[in-house]
Amino acid sequence: MKELALLSPRLQKMLLRILRYDLTLTYVPEKFLYFADTLSRFPTNANIATPELEYRLVTVHALVAMSDTRWTQLQQHTKEDPQIQHVMQYIRFGWPKADCHALTRVFWDFKEELTEEEELLYSGQRLVVPDKSRKRVIEVLHGAHQASERMIRQARLSAYWSGMTSDLRSAVDRCSQCQAYARANSKEPLHPLPATPHPWLTVALNLFHVDDVAVDYFSKDFLVRQLQTSSTQVVCWTLIDWWLIQGIPREIISDNGPPFFSEGFRAKLQEWDTVHSTISPGHSLANGLVEQTIQTLKAVIWKSKASGEDTALLSLRTTPAPDGISPAGLSTERVVRSLLPTSSEPLENPSRNTWRRRRAALRDNASKAKEYFDRHSRALEPLKSGQEVWLQTDTRQWRPATPIRTFANRAAPDKFAWKTLTSIIGYRRFLNTPVKPCGTEPGYQPSSHRETNTDADSSFYQEPET
Repeated sequence: MKELALLSPRLQKMLLRILRYDLTLTYVPEKFLYFADTLSRFPTNANIATPELEYRLVTVHALVAMSDTRWTQLQQHTKEDPQIQHVMQYIRFGWPKADCHALTRVFWDFKEELTEEEELLYSGQRLVVPDKSRKRVIEVLHGAHQASERMIRQARLSAYWSGMTSDLRSAVDRCSQCQAYARANSKEPLHPLPATPHPWLTVALNLFHVDDVAVDYFSKDFLVRQLQTSSTQVVCWTLIDWWLIQGIPREIISDNGPPFFSEGFRAKLQEWDTVHSTISPGHSLANGLVEQTIQTLKAVIWKSKASGEDTALLSLRTTPAPDGISPAGLSTERVVRSLLPTSSEPLENPSRNTWRRRRAALRDNASKAKEYFDRHSRALEPLKSGQEVWLQTDTRQWRPATPIRTFANRAAPDKFAWKTLTSIIGYRRFLNTPVKPCGTEPGYQPSSHRETNTDADSSFYQEPET
């Protein structure tokens, strides 16, 4: 049974009248009513005065604490709202059986709950807010910058209007403060690199301290060298020495560190006919292979220095992978001799078989990694050049930006360059699409008063060089 306050006024009056009696209601099917109701068969002609209950006294007027000025303003806005005025006319003179006014159709399903009190319209205990007062109500509800669901729950306690839920969600989406401090986007689906035909075709590069590290994506073999400086010239000399042994790679993946983003390094890449795929600094997930290798190298180097071992890196390279093939053996197409006794039988196995096994293992591992990774990720909507967005900075806050182009990059297929006060390159995961154009004032405007800012000028920003 519903609470008394949730019933329509007609049922409230009826229940208030019978509260003086202690009744027990029992339903009896008509086929078991052998005799007619005695009271209805023997009416009396006596006129008995029944006092009318002052049912208006049980109506809750003060739904929210407000001043007389605010109360008067609500009454005035209610008089100026044509939708509410049509509903009040139906409450006073009765609702039509069909073909009610178009503005009142949204109230038809719960018309029994509507009441008029002191020139205000109520739906149960909730005030039906007129159109001109909705902006102020939304500002009060969003004063603490809560999420839309919290605002909706709070509003449903005391306020109602047609489309309230969508208006509250729109107000949160259009709030610049909420966008600036919004949560980070979820992870995007994984994009594993396809396995190369043979070793040292795709190489990952990185620097840690003054050491240069190169890792082969196929064999997981690595090369490391201590550098005197991290200048472009020294890095290029080191790479040339490595390429003389392993051959020139087809693709290099690195971050945008100073030696890898210089004009001299670009010139060398053109000379080597090598594709350079870059990742954004601070977002090492796209180059996880070399980052994991560096983490392992640091631990091995520190421990070997403490123990005086000088063949630790050789042991690391000759340790078999889960598929039974060591990185050094796969990279050099032979069994690399170490301090451990080595059988000569593996020397007779053709390298094509080991490459085929490694390619199958790489595809299987990539498929499993994508399956598990994508369980907690979702694809974000694609962006267009010139679309206004919000960019997440290193401080975890968001600021306006404008993507200007995408990069054809296998290591980062969702990579963008965008305009800000300083040109930045990054990923789709760190971009949010705002509901309103960037730069407009926060707050909600009713549908009849909303405006769209089409004069946003982004000519102040300078496009980075291609």
